[in-house]
Amino acid sequence: METNLEVLSDLVHHMKYAKYLEGKNRRETFEETVTRNRDMHIKKFPELKDEITDAYQYVYEKKVIPSMRSMQFAGTAIEVNPTRMFNCSYLPIVEPGAFWETMFLLLSGAGVGYSVQRHHVEQLPEIRKPIKSRRYLIQDSIEGWADSIKVLMRAYFDNRSLPLFDYRAIREKGARLVISGGKAPGPEPLKVCLNELQRILNLKMDGDKLTP
Repeated sequence: METNLEVLSDLVHHMKYAKYLEGKNRRETFEETVTRNRDMHIKKFPELKDEITDAYQYVYEKKVIPSMRSMQFAGTAIEVNPTRMFNCSYLPIVEPGAFWETMFLLLSGAGVGYSVQRHHVEQLPEIRKPIKSRRYLIQDSIEGWADSIKVLMRAYFDNRSLPLFDYRAIREKGARLVISGGKAPGPEPLKVCLNELQRILNLKMDGDKLTP
């Protein structure tokens, strides 16, 4: 590899893929990232250990590269949530579950393509505005954030209680994310998202439908 490309490759790895090692107070080297990725596959497919080990010699030499999502999140993050390996996904907006499924996929790091063509969106149920309300504590996880979308949409589509969101369990902005790596965004982006969703839903009358 040419020197300038080698430098760029190392920079991208360090910024986007190298996991922070708490005990060593530094980020992974490229070789350590590859080992983490390789070991994840061996753990999943121990009967293929020799084949995996042989194949990964080419990865160490930078002759081939596996899924970059798997390089980034290899280990516990993917074992807990295999969706983290998805590069991209797609779904039509035909039922309320599409909204919280989209949130889950995006938070997992997958790109999401979607269709809001009229023949898809008109399949959504009518709005039924909630009458009662209840406190809802949002859990500090990908599933917890997606579930907050779920309970809000169900309040308007299934006439359930309106969730009064409690954000206290969400880590503050900048807190280190141990399993997936990176830093927490804090609760503010989710607040903006949920408030905007509720604003749009409140513009509708009972019996109305969402439109493209």
